[in-house]
Amino acid sequence: MKHVSELLEENGEYVDAQALTRARTWVGYAGPDVAPVTTDWPAARDSDLVAGWFMIDVESRERAVELASYVSSEPGPAGAAPNRVQIALPVHDAME
Repeated sequence: MKHVSELLEENGEYVDAQALTRARTWVGYAGPDVAPVTTDWPAARDSDLVAGWFMIDVESRERAVELASYVSSEPGPAGAAPNRVQIALPVHDAME
């Protein structure tokens, strides 16, 4: 994904990017009167794992969707495109 970061930097759209480890601690929280439940595994499917994120600064929702599609089609560390769902969300303070 380094190529994606470089492209975003060249376009002035890069803000931040983080890759997360596959180490797992899942926390279930049911409210203030119940102790949190933690487990190392299995609590969720691999498809529920967030592998990382890009924070971008773009002019439009359409550009964010375009970049999310591009990220999903780019080869990952194993050489194959992840073809995984990419979620594009606005930063809370930027919402109108």
